[in-house]
Parts: sequence; C-alpha cells; structure tokens
Amino acid sequence: MKLGDLAKKPQLIKVSMDDEFIVKAYGEPVDFYMYDRQDLPTYIKLSKVESDNDELPKLIRQLVLDEKGKPALAADKVLDVEIMIKVIETVVKNLGNLKNLTSAT
Repeated sequence: MKLGDLAKKPQLIKVSMDDEFIVKAYGEPVDFYMYDRQDLPTYIKLSKVESDNDELPKLIRQLVLDEKGKPALAADKVLDVEIMIKVIETVVKNLGNLKNLTSAT
C-alpha cells in the first residue's frame, strides 16, 4: 500500500455529548460538529496548550463547528465551565480516536 492512499479529505462529523451529566443538566444530548481528522499543526498546538493562556479557547472555537462547518462558538460568548469542560473532553477524545482512521478496511 502506498502512503498517499491513506490520506483522506477531512469529513465533517456530528458529535453528540449524551452522557448522564449532559442529559440531566440540559434535558437532551448536546451536539456539535468537527472534522474527523486534523492537520499536524493543530495536534501540536493542542498538545502545547498551557492552562495559563488563552490558546485553548481559541483552538476549541476552531474545532467545534456547526452543521455547515462554521465555528459554533462565537468569540463574544462564553459557555458555562461545566459544559466547556465536557466540550474539551469530547474534542480531545475524538481527536484521539485513531481506530477508524488507521484501519486498512
């Protein structure tokens, strides 16, 4: 197999946050969209984020999209801390989900 055959165009996917906490707090699952794969600079930026700067919110705004692939979180609005933590956890979990991306089938 050629390495180039493994490269794919990123696809916009729907991500549902449907754990017990979310459903209890908001009455239903909360959905957003993101691309199923990111470029290497995005992974590197995420791995270098420090808690004492504002890079993480900027990155999350770039990664968390609406159904049209546009940023879902406006720069002038802020999520409550508990939902923002769940969004970050969900984004990181989905960025780390390499099983489907690396399988040969």
